Amino acid sequence: MAVTIVATPGADDANSYIDTDAAEDYFDLRAPTAPNWLAETEEDDKARALITATRLLDQMVDWDGDVASETQALSWPRYGLVDANGIEIAGDELPDELKWAICEFAETLLVSDRTADLATQGISALSVGSVSIDFMSGQPPVRAVLPDIVWDYVSRWGTRRDISSGSATIVRA
Repeated sequence: MAVTIVATPGADDANSYIDTDAAEDYFDLRAPTAPNWLAETEEDDKARALITATRLLDQMVDWDGDVASETQALSWPRYGLVDANGIEIAGDELPDELKWAICEFAETLLVSDRTADLATQGISALSVGSVSIDFMSGQPPVRAVLPDIVWDYVSRWGTRRDISSGSATIVRA
């Protein structure tokens, strides 16, 4: 089944903050190029990545301001926010930085499932007596779901939710 993106700001059936054509424009001008996005040939996969990125971003940020409409499907558009220059963002508009954040997030989702349970990623050994944890070289113990560049684009408009504790469950054998 073909995936349909609805990127109309404030729509009650919106599922993304940006459509694939606008995302293509973003990546055409991005330096350096985005190899994952540009290499992807399946339009439905790109659309799914944009929709998923939108959902995840809305889940991971407590946005400031107020929603523009009680019937809108997504968290944006919003009232009471300003752009980087201090200019008020209209209640029927989406700031470019929000769209860019979705593009960057979607690009990472094309390569890996950043939502997978990563509590034990990179752990090579665990001891309980005198507690010792060894990590595989070159791998962080936990990968953040939200890429730093995405947060950099939108951080002025909300608070990041702590949705993972970064802890691991220890099971006695």
